Amino acid sequence: MFVLGFHSDYDYGMPRRSIDFRSFQQFRDDVVSISQGSYTRAGTWSLAEVADHLSRALEMSMDGTIAKAPVVLRLMSPAIKRVILFRRKMPAGVKAPVGLIPESTPADAPAVAKLLADIDRYTQFNQPLKPSPLFGHLTRDEWDQIHLIHASHHLSFLNKA
Repeated sequence: MFVLGFHSDYDYGMPRRSIDFRSFQQFRDDVVSISQGSYTRAGTWSLAEVADHLSRALEMSMDGTIAKAPVVLRLMSPAIKRVILFRRKMPAGVKAPVGLIPESTPADAPAVAKLLADIDRYTQFNQPLKPSPLFGHLTRDEWDQIHLIHASHHLSFLNKA
């Protein structure tokens, strides 16, 4: 179920970090920092699952996907996009689309390595980006901001111990 409401920083009984990446270097540095120490979860996904999910989203923007969001969501997508870009937050508790659901990865290291490689690939990618399954065509800056907001959202659920 998709809800446009934005939850508090205490969605799962444990406080989330307040982060808002403004660059891919900040995103990358945070992933490295979390992977080098221990962390606690304020949500349900491990670092490996978050890394896998974010890798899939980055790859989708470069390589494309045949998946599309349900028609109702696509009709609402201009308003959803404006809210996300203005508030720089994504709603918590929204079920990930099938193509972006993380695989259960037993170890964080391989998923983190893949995510770091995908961040590097994305930042160096100079071809036109593919349409979003939800938002359709996005400018490079819109894609950048969506990815940074998306990463901030998911990584905020992993608290450095």
